[in-house]
Amino acid sequence: MPAKIHIITFLLNVFLFSDFGVHAQDPLNAHFFLHTGNLNPSLAGTAGQQRYFANYRNQYPALRQVYVTYTGGFDIPLPAAGGGAGISVVNDVLAKGGLNTFSADFFYAYHLTAGRHLKLCGGLQFSVINRHLNSLLISDTAFQEMIPARSAFLM
Repeated sequence: MPAKIHIITFLLNVFLFSDFGVHAQDPLNAHFFLHTGNLNPSLAGTAGQQRYFANYRNQYPALRQVYVTYTGGFDIPLPAAGGGAGISVVNDVLAKGGLNTFSADFFYAYHLTAGRHLKLCGGLQFSVINRHLNSLLISDTAFQEMIPARSAFLM
């Protein structure tokens, strides 16, 4: 009897605490040194010089522009203000323009020298995000509810 309780408890825990959600494709830059503002806005200006970056990603190119992402921006040190500032722009195009996500990020960092080899950095980020769903490109989409059970034709 206790073995059944352990098995039921285990299966119940797996069911309750597992992540069964559906997640979308997000533009994630694996090379964080190209896009430090995306990693942490407090890193703006830490290079000690101007830093520019641009990135183009065409995921699954054989499927003709399913996921296309453009990224660009820069950050500069501001010695008079004791930190740095930067701008980042990301344009993510899904399904040949069916869903567009545009974001412009503005970030500011303050760098406090706490010792000879220690620096404390804090940052603020302000973002403007625009998502656009192009209904003309997705109007021909067929969902399962539109197909009768015994037919292969759309209603």
